[in-house]
Amino acid sequence: MKFKVLVPIALIAIGAGLYGLSSQYFAKNAEVAAGSAVNEPELSSVYVVAKEILKGEAVTKASLEIQRIPEAQALQMGIDTSQPLNLPKGGVAMQDIPAGEYITASTLISPEDAGYINAVIDADKVPYAIAVNPTDIIGGLITHGTLVDVVALSSEQQNLANEDTVTSYQTVSVSPVLMAVKVIKVSQETHQDGRNKSVTTVTLILELTQKQVAKLAIAKNIAQLEVHKSLGLQEASELQANSGDVLPDYRAIVEFRAGEATIK
Repeated sequence: MKFKVLVPIALIAIGAGLYGLSSQYFAKNAEVAAGSAVNEPELSSVYVVAKEILKGEAVTKASLEIQRIPEAQALQMGIDTSQPLNLPKGGVAMQDIPAGEYITASTLISPEDAGYINAVIDADKVPYAIAVNPTDIIGGLITHGTLVDVVALSSEQQNLANEDTVTSYQTVSVSPVLMAVKVIKVSQETHQDGRNKSVTTVTLILELTQKQVAKLAIAKNIAQLEVHKSLGLQEASELQANSGDVLPDYRAIVEFRAGEATIK
């Protein structure tokens, strides 16, 4: 009788012991899992250079890859992890960036930053500012890094740089002044004129040699200049015209008097 009583008691004791052990086991596993979750670092997305970018070259997504690194590491490199992953428009490399390097604020410079022109211009070139029609840059036709042609509308009988109206078309012609020169910066400003009307002015900063600067400086003072997106040096012959190309019926009359020829 005593044996029958002791067996259930023993089974209950064994069950209680197993329950206690299993509870401790699961509790420890839960603590380990919780500890692992707490210790796992937050990750942030950053740009990594896929192929070497040289100083002054535009930094685009085509030359980059995205990697995930610990947020603390990103913050140490000066990367703002709270901002979306993007690149500044027109941003270029401030120095040579080898493949595998991270893109940070210290490696990029944008057109709005001080020192941008010095970062992108070639050592043997100088910056030169020229005003253009605002419609030339609408839709991104001309922007940072674009190659442009500068053409001159000139006349032998009047200074078209100071006059808006052509009084005599007999010697008016268009010819290229500079071909395929690089735009290193586009500056656009809007201000109010005397009639409370908004006026937009656009200035291009061109990358020129000293000889090109001298040539353009003369052209600005004797002709009307226009800037267009370039198709390359091979198209130079197509950027020339005179009055006869526009007025097919125009024929110059040549008079010979005392050994002199006069065009009318």
